[in-house]
Amino acid sequence: MRTLLAAIAALALGGSGFAADFAKGTPEVKSITALAFGPNGVLFLADPTTATIVAVDTGDTAPGG
Repeated sequence: MRTLLAAIAALALGGSGFAADFAKGTPEVKSITALAFGPNGVLFLADPTTATIVAVDTGDTAPGG
């Protein structure tokens, strides 16, 4: 989980040699090894097979119960 969050931070900052390609659509996810929730109902998926991190807007911003 920490590795996923570090990779997301690196993408956001544009450093560490990561290429950021932001697009809307239906990505082809072949394998998921890590999940993390971000703010505003965003779910991050790490796919090591395609070396991508996918952000999914779940639309769920209600507090957990």
